[in-house]
Amino acid sequence: MSPSAGEIREQVNRVLESTTLGGSEALRHLLLYLADHTVLYPGQPAREKEIALGVFGRPADFDARTDSVVRVHAGRLRSKLAEYYVKEGAADRVILEVPKGAYLLVPYYREPAVREDGVAPAQVDTPPAPPGKSWVFFAKLAAGAVLLVAAAAVVY
Repeated sequence: MSPSAGEIREQVNRVLESTTLGGSEALRHLLLYLADHTVLYPGQPAREKEIALGVFGRPADFDARTDSVVRVHAGRLRSKLAEYYVKEGAADRVILEVPKGAYLLVPYYREPAVREDGVAPAQVDTPPAPPGKSWVFFAKLAAGAVLLVAAAAVVY
């Protein structure tokens, strides 16, 4: 179950009132914009151009390829939200995240320290995580090197 619109707005207000985000009006405006967008269009990321126009006052001919204002501020907001939940918001029930690759505010409930059945989540047996993506990179790199050597041998 996801947090309600009221819970999202309440959590956004907590973050906005925090000292973590207090110093940056641009990040505050971006968070408000993403929160409104999330409530109005759940699960749909906002578009970079819409954010540039609506939050940062860029002109209608805004070009994301030459102006990185949205990407830069989204990255800063990600960092500030993470910092907030480590410090001031360590006990908050609702968590707000902006995942990389999308201009989308993702609200979810913090996993409780103890579940209803009295078992701490760390005590629950979980299957091992699948191997990371790093092996895929090295496999592709090795395959590319083999192809390069084979091509060089053919040309030679």
